Amino acid sequence: MLTNYISPYTKTNKSVYLPSVFVFISLSLMNSPFALAENETKINGFISQGIIYTSENKINGDSDSGSFKLTELGLNMSKRFTPRVRLSGQAISRIVDQESDGDITLDYLFIDYKVPINSSIQLGGRAGRIKNVIGFYNETRDVAFTRPSISAPESIYFDFVRDLQLSSDGVAGYAEWRSISGTLLLELGSGKARINSETEVSLISETVNGKFYKEDIEQARLSYALSDQSWRFALSKITADLKYKTEPLSFFGAGEIPVDLRVLSVEYASELFVLTSEYMLLDIDYVQPPLPARIQPISSWFIQGQYHHNSNWSIYSRHEQLYFNKNDRDGSQFSQVTGLPAHSAFSSSWLVGVKWQPSYNWMLLAEIRNIEGTAELSRDNNPNPFETKKYWQAVSVMLSYRF
Repeated sequence: MLTNYISPYTKTNKSVYLPSVFVFISLSLMNSPFALAENETKINGFISQGIIYTSENKINGDSDSGSFKLTELGLNMSKRFTPRVRLSGQAISRIVDQESDGDITLDYLFIDYKVPINSSIQLGGRAGRIKNVIGFYNETRDVAFTRPSISAPESIYFDFVRDLQLSSDGVAGYAEWRSISGTLLLELGSGKARINSETEVSLISETVNGKFYKEDIEQARLSYALSDQSWRFALSKITADLKYKTEPLSFFGAGEIPVDLRVLSVEYASELFVLTSEYMLLDIDYVQPPLPARIQPISSWFIQGQYHHNSNWSIYSRHEQLYFNKNDRDGSQFSQVTGLPAHSAFSSSWLVGVKWQPSYNWMLLAEIRNIEGTAELSRDNNPNPFETKKYWQAVSVMLSYRF
């Protein structure tokens, strides 16, 4: 329960809904040829299918016997009305667990208006459903070709509060300064956070039936990239003011959960090698009268290296760590408070993978992970946390196609 100590042990009762996936594929195939004939409109899409096997524990369904619940489909469009005005949108369908049952969701849809000030400075703004500016990968975490591996690093890009992290409904502005040495970009946004039932259960409680009624979010990111793209840096900050009400008979009648997220991102890239690292601090405040307010300090980080053998083959390795309380890295305090296994409060893993991209359209990835801790597991797949194992391995393969 996140109200006592953050945990991805959340329950859902959704079933896989395959018809929507077939409809999604049909629409993609119907729309694609028509759109390509339009000079001012671009439509692209992607389909990814994976399989995952785990030695212990379960993710993405019954992964201990091999699970195919690793399906992603997307269709995105961009239409430029004038040199300054552009409309962009993307729809996504995912099957990765009972939590994502194949329904089509609107990932983003916004109008972008830009105003060039001179040859070096450009201002702009967006309105609609906009992607939250978190780190290097949040805006493209659903597209396999733009991720650093089969999935974005889960130490930073959580799945159990996915919608809250992913995008928001509101407005954003940006200012870009270009020089001979590099590009500086400042992005600011404000709006309403996306909250679904899984996020409510994760943040409020499994035992308290609560609904958010205020979901304000503000965001900012300052990034800089050298002109030769050898180095890039980013500092991201998200603050959310979440307030909820519970059922009348509940002991906790109402509460609020302020969220403060900061991510520092650094990347070095050469012709053959890319080194990327991100570090996150996430403070979640719990204000539930009559109980005293409390803060849960979460910290996580990853470092990944990728070597490009040639234009078709590359290998990569990543180490990442996640602590649901940076002051309780071994989970001993968590175990005393909740009675759950200490390894439920942290995760540390090593990943080794290989990527083969024989053409622009096709990509095949294969990975193996060695994991200590179960912080990334969901109770939907692991209903009894005492049956989970502290040490476990995962093997994944994914085939992706884009058009």
